[in-house]
Amino acid sequence: AITIADSATYVESLTGPAAILIPEGSQLAIAAANSQRPHLQGGVSVRGTAPGASQAPGSLALGGLLIEAAVMVLIGNLGELRLSHCTVAPNSGMLLVTPSVAVGQQNSLLQVVLERTIAGPVSLPPTVPQLNASDCIISSGPESSRWFHCWPSYSHVSPSSTPRSSLPPNRTVRARAASNTIA
Repeated sequence: AITIADSATYVESLTGPAAILIPEGSQLAIAAANSQRPHLQGGVSVRGTAPGASQAPGSLALGGLLIEAAVMVLIGNLGELRLSHCTVAPNSGMLLVTPSVAVGQQNSLLQVVLERTIAGPVSLPPTVPQLNASDCIISSGPESSRWFHCWPSYSHVSPSSTPRSSLPPNRTVRARAASNTIA
């Protein structure tokens, strides 16, 4: 685990050659220390490097961070991306899972988990099997006044109806299952 012990602004990007690589079966957590709110002006990219046939791809957890650019899951095999108590700036950032047609490199076991997070648009390819959001606000983007609110939870796990829900028509998150959700 990496704990950031201050509320400083960091201009570095964890993208390109500095992207985070998560090996098979590994877990990495990058989190703010108690009462701190680190500000990352750059983006965060992560690639799961587990073999395509692996049933134990690694995971990345981000906690308590303000991120002003994209959080991207690159082509590969990652098991989980978890954002807790984070803000991915709605006007400049987004959560994106890069689509792939390469077998074993489609993040087909990926679970995206958002907990008490504010985020810009969320874009997932059909190969990503699961998105769970709880106590979140997700924006449709800077040109839209539409917001997707999750109280208490949202789950995208299978084609089904959306009981007791009202979802924005221009959403970037595909609603497959939701409950107690308003927009």
